[in-house]
Amino acid sequence: EIGNLMAWAPDGAALAYITPANHYWGWYTGNLIVSEPGGELIYESENWLFSGDLTWSPDGSRLAAVALRAVDDIYTVGLIQLSSGVVEDLLGTAAAASEYTLPPGILRWSGRDSLQITLPCGVDCIRILEIGLSTGGQNILAEERQVGEDRLVDPLEHALEHEHVAGAGRDGFGEGYAGR
Repeated sequence: EIGNLMAWAPDGAALAYITPANHYWGWYTGNLIVSEPGGELIYESENWLFSGDLTWSPDGSRLAAVALRAVDDIYTVGLIQLSSGVVEDLLGTAAAASEYTLPPGILRWSGRDSLQITLPCGVDCIRILEIGLSTGGQNILAEERQVGEDRLVDPLEHALEHEHVAGAGRDGFGEGYAGR
C-alpha cells in the first residue's frame, strides 16, 4: 500500500500533495503539487507522475516520492530538488522488478543526505536499501522473504537456511546469502 499522498514541509511553509491524473483511476497516481499554505504554487510536476510516500528532507529543500515512469510503466523513487524543479530517478534500472511485486516505498531520511527505501526483490521478497544521495551508493540494510503464510525472515541473518552467494552482502560488496 502506498501512503502519504499529502505531506507538510518540516517547517510548515509548504504542502506537497498528489492530484489524480484522470477521473477514472482509483489508484492515486498523478501530478505532484507543492504550494504555500496561501495557495501560491512552488512546484508542479510536468513529465513525471507520482503515487505516494511523499517524504520531505529534514531541511525541506528536497522531496522524495514514489513515481511512475510512464515511458516503461515502472514505479521508481523520484527525488525532487525544489529550488530547480529537477527530478532524479534514484533507482534507474533497479526499479524494474517482476510485474507481480509491489512498487518501491520510502521509509525515511537517514541524516541529511541518505534515504532509506524498500524495493521488491521477488514475489515474496522485500529489500531495504539506504541510498547515499551525494555518492549514489546503495547499501543493503536487510532483505526479508516470506516463509509460509505471513512470517518474514531475513536471509542475510539466517545463513543456515540459504545457499552461500558471493557479492550478496549487506554492503553490496561482501559475502552474503540468497534464498534457494
